[in-house]
Amino acid sequence: MKKTLTLALALVLFFFTSMPGACAELSVSEIKEAFIASAFNAEYGDNVGKIRRWAKPIKIFIEGAATKEDLETIERFVELLNLRVNGLPQVSFTKKKANANLRIIFAKLDELPVIEPGYVAGNWGFFRYWYDKGFRLTEARVLIATDVTTQEARNHLLLEEIVGSLGLTNDIDSHPDSIIYQPWTTTQHLSELDWELLDLLYDARLKPGMSLKKVRNILDWD
Repeated sequence: MKKTLTLALALVLFFFTSMPGACAELSVSEIKEAFIASAFNAEYGDNVGKIRRWAKPIKIFIEGAATKEDLETIERFVELLNLRVNGLPQVSFTKKKANANLRIIFAKLDELPVIEPGYVAGNWGFFRYWYDKGFRLTEARVLIATDVTTQEARNHLLLEEIVGSLGLTNDIDSHPDSIIYQPWTTTQHLSELDWELLDLLYDARLKPGMSLKKVRNILDWD
């Protein structure tokens, strides 16, 4: 069960969702197009054409040279995820790396390939994920370069890569206010579309491993 929305969290929620564009009305076709592009594809290979999402609680371990604002950005976002995305398993923090299934690692750019062999060169932020035979996500890593980024860029990259690690694994070419918009931006919050996509990904009617055809039938998409 989700926690009660306190005044403090209400203020955080207001801050993250009251930016320009947050109240713009979205059409079903816009949501559908973005969901198909993001949830059934991957930015770097692994286009299995099936939904991949978490089924167990997500435990985050943070390592490396994170700033105070980095930590605050992550903490605020985790609070919002737990409040806003009803089907998402509980997200929390752990102080033990061995207990984590989502590691967020801050390091210099030239250290990222050493930390994660699957890292794709040129990315200041990067995520990698693993899933089981049932297409349930079991582990993820988020990498953030510390020596080539401003705080504003890191704030953006943290949100973008965490969203990707939750199962929206591909960028989209529409909606410049989206945190997963493909061209570079420094957007500091999720758009209303982003929240709609996360809600849809973790909708109780859908299951990990579902194909686009199955999803179309369940949601009655033309």
